[in-house]
Amino acid sequence: MAGQLGWAESNIDDTARTIDTVLTYVTRLSDESGDVSTRLRTLFKQDDRKDPVFEAAQEELLEGMINQLSEDLELFEKITEGGKVRMSLPSGGRMGRELGRDDMKEIMSEAIGIVREKISKKETPSE
Repeated sequence: MAGQLGWAESNIDDTARTIDTVLTYVTRLSDESGDVSTRLRTLFKQDDRKDPVFEAAQEELLEGMINQLSEDLELFEKITEGGKVRMSLPSGGRMGRELGRDDMKEIMSEAIGIVREKISKKETPSE
């Protein structure tokens, strides 16, 4: 029985070392990929190129804002009347990495316009 316990303990130590090694590799890869992402974002901005990842994050946020404002007309009215709201994006997600405060304001303005147009169409009697 002591032999089996020794074998189990040895395997646990090996597994712990393997997990530590994998964690070290993952951390290093994460750091390196973050650097590459930053470089690519900078290049796209300098050359005024379309960035498909940035555009996807914009579209995702716009769709979410349109849905939220369409469902919560009280919030929509508060914003359109000049009320202040606090917005935040998940820091670990694509939107949080790609979009800044100015992007969020611009997207919010676009969402307000779209929702305003939807509301206007509902209020206009069809012929």
